[in-house]
Amino acid sequence: MSCTLEKRIYSPNEVQKEYEGTLSSSREVLHVMDGQLKEIEVIIRSGLDNGQSINHIFTYAGDALPICGRTAYSYINKGFFESVIRLDQPKAVQVPFFLPTNINPPIYILTSIIL
Repeated sequence: MSCTLEKRIYSPNEVQKEYEGTLSSSREVLHVMDGQLKEIEVIIRSGLDNGQSINHIFTYAGDALPICGRTAYSYINKGFFESVIRLDQPKAVQVPFFLPTNINPPIYILTSIIL
C-alpha cells in the first residue's frame, strides 16, 4: 500500500519569499475606488484650503471618509491625489532640518618617529 497523494517538502525560504511577495503586492493596491478617491481629495483639499491639518479634517469629517487619517497621509505622500501634495500640509514644512553632527571630521596625520 502506497499513498497516492502528492508529497511536498516544506522549504521555509520559499514560503518566506512567497509571503513577502504577497505582502508587498497587497500594499501597492489602493483600497478605494477612483470615484471615492476623488471625493476624499475634494474633502481634504477644502480642509487644507481653510488651514486645517489632516488630523483636524478627520476629527470633524471622518465619518464621511472611507479611510483613516493614517491612510490619507500615506496616499498624500505617495502622490495618489492630484491636487493635494505633502507641502500643502501645515506641519510638513515645519519639520526641522538637521545637519550631520560631524561636518568636518578631524584629520589624523600619522608620522613615524625614528630613534
